[in-house]
Amino acid sequence: MNRGSAMADARVSVRKRSVPLRPNSVSATGNGDSAPTSVVSSIAVTPASASTEALSGGRRRSASLLADATARTMAATASTTAATASKPFAFENPNRLMHKYIARTPRGSSWRVPNSRLTPATANAVDAYWAAWFACPVEALRPARALVLPHAGHEGYNGIYAMTFGAEPIISVPRGRLSELTPRLRVWTAATLRDSAQALESLGEPAREAVGPAWLGYGDAGTFRAEALPRTARLLGDADASSIDALRDACPPVEWEHGGSRLGRDPVAGSFAEEAAGALAALAGYEVWGERLAHIAVVAHPAYRGRGHARAAVAAIARHALEQGLVLQYRTLASNTASRRIADSLGFEPGATSLAIRLR
Repeated sequence: MNRGSAMADARVSVRKRSVPLRPNSVSATGNGDSAPTSVVSSIAVTPASASTEALSGGRRRSASLLADATARTMAATASTTAATASKPFAFENPNRLMHKYIARTPRGSSWRVPNSRLTPATANAVDAYWAAWFACPVEALRPARALVLPHAGHEGYNGIYAMTFGAEPIISVPRGRLSELTPRLRVWTAATLRDSAQALESLGEPAREAVGPAWLGYGDAGTFRAEALPRTARLLGDADASSIDALRDACPPVEWEHGGSRLGRDPVAGSFAEEAAGALAALAGYEVWGERLAHIAVVAHPAYRGRGHARAAVAAIARHALEQGLVLQYRTLASNTASRRIADSLGFEPGATSLAIRLR
C-alpha cells in the first residue's frame, strides 16, 4: 500500500508521493494525496482577567492599572480582528462554528464501524491523529453534513482533501479559496467521495485532477490475522541493501515511488523467492504518522506477483509495528483489488474513504 502522494505536495513529515499508481498493481497506493502530520494552532487574545492580578497588589493604583489592562485587551482584540479580517474563515470558536454540522455522539464514546473488531483505544488513536491533521474537534470528523475547513498544517497544497469516517465528509481546502469552493463542496456526501467523476463535475473549472478514492484500513493486535510467517519473510538489514536495489531496478518507477521503502530510514521487511536464488520478491515498510499510526507501504517484483510474497512482507512488517505498540494503517486505491485482498486477509478493518482533488 502506498505512502501517499498528491497531498505529498504539502506533506510536513512524510515523504512525497506524487503520481497515482496503476489500479491493478500489487504495489499498494494511497489515494495519491497523502496526509502530513499537522500542528493545531489557535488564536491567543489577552484576557481581560489580567487586570485582576494587577489590582490585587493594592488599591491606590487600581484605577490606572484597570485602564491600562483594558487598553491592552482592546488593542489585542483589535489586532486579532485586523489580522483575521482578510481571511475568509477563522476558528474563533470551532465548536460554535461547527455545531450544526457535527453528528453528536455520547460522551466518552468512540467511532465504531459496524462489526469492527478494533479496540476503543485503537479507534481513539486514529481519531486523535486525524483530528489533529484537520485541526478540528474529534466530533467534527463525522459531521451530519459536509464540513469544509481551511488547510491546517499543509497550507501550501493547492488541492482539496476529503475523508469520510462513516458519516458525511470532512473537507480541507486552501485557505485563500475557502469562499470560492465552500458552496460547491457543501453539497458533497459520502457517496461523492466514492465517485471521482461526480466530484470533478460538481467542482467544475477549478478542478484539475482526482486522485482516489482510496480505502483506509486499520489493525491492531486483536484484528491481525497472520499465522506463523513463511520462511521466505523476515526483517531486512544492511546486508540486504543489494537485494533492495535490485528490486527497485525491477519495478516501474511510479510503483517504487508509491510503495518502495528505503533501508536505514524506515523499518523494512521482505519476502524472498526461493526458486530464483533468493531474489527479493516483495518489500514492505512503514512510517510513523503522528505518535501511533504505522503507515504501511508495499511493492512487489513484477516477476513474482500472485505468489503471496507481498502479503508475507506486509505480515512481517505489521508484526514489527505491533511489537512497537503502534496502530496499523493501510491505504490503497479502492480499485486496487489485489492490494485490498492483502489487507482483508491480514485483518485490516475498514476505517475511512478519502479523495483528493488537485486544483488549477
